[in-house]
Amino acid sequence: MMSTTTATLSPQVAGLLRGALHSELVRACEDMPERPESLTRAGWAPVRRRLNAAFRGLDLIGWEEPEQQEAVTIALDTMMIEALETDAELIAGRQSRCGPNPQRVAHALRGRHQ
Repeated sequence: MMSTTTATLSPQVAGLLRGALHSELVRACEDMPERPESLTRAGWAPVRRRLNAAFRGLDLIGWEEPEQQEAVTIALDTMMIEALETDAELIAGRQSRCGPNPQRVAHALRGRHQ
């Protein structure tokens, strides 16, 4: 069973998480199984779990970026935090100095989640 923690995310962090969840959808699709596993339900299970978790997160936080992002209170699960951590690692070299640092945000959320 997946562990969850309720957290109120600032507007900037909500935006970071939304982007990370969109990226997780792409990464999950890139990890689709090869034949013969792709012909079985079990072969798709890991990818489906990741996709479904990202779908749930986006359903909670919103799929599209609103004109004015509000703070969002959601139940964070391990997948959401891992998606944020992965996204932070991928953009670490490209991140501007303004706004919240995705690595620090993911670290703080993981500490709250444990």
